[in-house]
Amino acid sequence: MQELSMFIKPRKLSAGDRVATISLSGGSAGEADMHWRYEIAKHRLHDLFGLEAVETPNSQRGRRFIYENPRARADDLAAALEDPSVSAVFLNQGGDDGIRITPYVDLGVIRRNPKIFMGYSDGSTFTSMFQKAGVVSFYGPDVLTSLSEPVRLHDYTAKWIRKVLFRDEIIGPVDPADSWTAEPRVWSSAVEAARKMTPNRGYEILQGTGTVSGILRGGCTGPMQQMKSTKLWPELQEWEDSIIFLEGLTPYGLELAGLHMLRSFAATGMFRKARGVVFAKPSELYDESKRIILKVLRDEEGLHDLPILFNIDCGHTAPMAVMPFGVMAEIDCDNVAFSILESAVV
Repeated sequence: MQELSMFIKPRKLSAGDRVATISLSGGSAGEADMHWRYEIAKHRLHDLFGLEAVETPNSQRGRRFIYENPRARADDLAAALEDPSVSAVFLNQGGDDGIRITPYVDLGVIRRNPKIFMGYSDGSTFTSMFQKAGVVSFYGPDVLTSLSEPVRLHDYTAKWIRKVLFRDEIIGPVDPADSWTAEPRVWSSAVEAARKMTPNRGYEILQGTGTVSGILRGGCTGPMQQMKSTKLWPELQEWEDSIIFLEGLTPYGLELAGLHMLRSFAATGMFRKARGVVFAKPSELYDESKRIILKVLRDEEGLHDLPILFNIDCGHTAPMAVMPFGVMAEIDCDNVAFSILESAVV
């Protein structure tokens, strides 16, 4: 098994393992009208992957409690990591205020207890905690949205959970999904139809030639904005020789917000340190997103040779791959390909 990065890798999952489900951001998993959705995901974890989902003490306390008690959320994370019977921690859902638990999180607990942590959207706040602690973390499906996909879990999502979290071998090429959707879920009803799928365009190279590799870092742009000037934001040298993954560039159709976000990241100098950038599939404004990226990175920053790969399936669309932060990744511009060069678990 090839070892390239210096990050600590958590133990791989196996059938029979216990996974802690946790509400570190939004608290909808504890609401009565949403419990049916949580139960769907819980049964899928058992039936598809052989995993036993166990709730952290406060994960089912509801939106109001979760919002009003950031320390309790952090206590849940520490308890799950220090519990020897728990093999992984899966985020129930994203939200917008995960940053509020930062003062109560001991990064040393994360480093001393390296376990799989997976989530997306505001989950970036917590994967960033693991990155700061030097532990590989996973930007991927969460419990209440992805794992409870209407009707059935997408085969592509299931494949990537198994490939990244259950196998201690080189992950290799990350191929695009055949089709995708950003069609809204019907949150208020327990009766749902499968969401309409659209044929996938595949990946695009916006600029760059040849092959570049580096440690995969990044996350969702909105939560990353909130991390600036906190202990979670990487020092400039931490972006050195990295492959930066970004998702959520144009949230809710706000093209100008996407432009402002990308400019604010560019101002930190992070892109000048990186070897390449990977952008996830936008849920909308596909062509506008490409224009924004090139306007900022190529035209304004002058990074004409920086390899940029666009349209990875991982984020606020379905299905989702799993991006392991803290391992070596590669952009192959000439073949329009993206690969993970090592295992993410041991």
